[in-house]
Amino acid sequence: MRLKLLFLSFLSLASLGPLNAQSDEAAPEAGTARDIILRADNAYNAKKYGEAIAGYKKFLGDFGSAAEAAPFLPHVRYNLSAALMQEQKFGEAAEEIGESLKLEDLSTKQKEDLSFWLGVALLQAGDPEQAVKVIGEFRTAYPQSTRVRDAELLTGTGLLASGKNAEAAKVFASIRKLPKHPHRGRAAVLELHCLVETGQDNEALALLAEEGPRMDEDINQIATLQTLALGLGQKLLDEDKNRDAIRALQNIWPRERLIAHQQRKLEEAKAALQRIEASIRPDPFARAQLRQIQREVEKELVSLEKIPSFDASVRFRQATAFQRQDRYRETALLLDDMLQQMKPDTVVETASLSALQSWLAIERNDKAVETSLLFEKNFPQSKQLPLVLYLRGTAQQRADQFDEAIATFAALREKFPQSEQAARAFFYGRLHATSRRTQRGGGGHFGEVRRKTSGPRTGGAGELLARLGPGFCQKIPRSA
Repeated sequence: MRLKLLFLSFLSLASLGPLNAQSDEAAPEAGTARDIILRADNAYNAKKYGEAIAGYKKFLGDFGSAAEAAPFLPHVRYNLSAALMQEQKFGEAAEEIGESLKLEDLSTKQKEDLSFWLGVALLQAGDPEQAVKVIGEFRTAYPQSTRVRDAELLTGTGLLASGKNAEAAKVFASIRKLPKHPHRGRAAVLELHCLVETGQDNEALALLAEEGPRMDEDINQIATLQTLALGLGQKLLDEDKNRDAIRALQNIWPRERLIAHQQRKLEEAKAALQRIEASIRPDPFARAQLRQIQREVEKELVSLEKIPSFDASVRFRQATAFQRQDRYRETALLLDDMLQQMKPDTVVETASLSALQSWLAIERNDKAVETSLLFEKNFPQSKQLPLVLYLRGTAQQRADQFDEAIATFAALREKFPQSEQAARAFFYGRLHATSRRTQRGGGGHFGEVRRKTSGPRTGGAGELLARLGPGFCQKIPRSA
């Protein structure tokens, strides 16, 4: 102990002043208290935070309990806390900051920084409730601090991590509504998450309506926001709230635009992080936040790359909402472009059938035939192909293309004789063929149609045709 006191006496007489961590003075003989601090300071300034932590801890272990060490403790503990934050050792940082704040000789700036860092460390270490309490105390003690905006975001984040989504949503809303708030974009994403989680669908739709037109301006996690919009749209579809589903889904960008935008945001985050890293003393919070943004954007990009059918999924949900409102024109137009451009998959297969049915509903028989041909080309093994062929024949029939309809129905019977549509195809095929014969000669064919289309799989087609008899031919337009 006597040796330690001698070292500390020498240190106090060496005129080190506040022990500025920027000192370039060469270290004296290894092992002295002065040497330990200076070496730790140099390591800290060189951003070798692990070495700095070890040095400051050695000083505290060897000399920290001595009364003569008291003048140097504010500097050592402050830098040790900062180094632990830089290394993202948040649990240990919280403990060290707690000890540091007990010191009476801290400067006002050091107290402010340490109080803020404590809230960040507690939140990152998994104690959000205590973090919210500490951050609240910081905001009360330092209302004019440049950290106040950061503290506001941390308050909402802490409430969210504590499962208090409704309270968190209010905090994030207050941030988002400040146009110049540095965290309004992130707050918008987190607020939407909270609103969706708490079932506040109308408020979530209002947020999307406000942020949708300008979401590319200051929202970094735009893919996350649009994924939330997609989830909200699906939820509203499941609840048969189709108009509201459209309001949610219309905010979602095409996949390629999203990827290009997020790649730019990633480059911006990397450049900002490089500027922070290049500063003499990087701000731990800004550094940690930019690292987190970078990780989140990278994760979004990976997710988007893994979902090649993203656009098809969005478009199909929109079309479903329109179709359920009997808005077949919008449904068909929405799906038509999708079918021409997107690679065939299960989503596009289902969308193709919906488009075909929508074209038939608005009597665009030419587009119905075109869509059916594209379906057959893209999905030759589809279980829906018999229905698609039947609908094509129906469209050709409505367009007075009777020869083409007869050929389509014949192909359906030949390729899929056991399908539900085969019997109906036989019925209509014979019906059109009979219409081309003379009225007198046509009657004999109805008996054959009746025999071949009787039974449970025909839907009564044979009986219907038998009742109508040859006179029905008079109502069928003849082919030229």
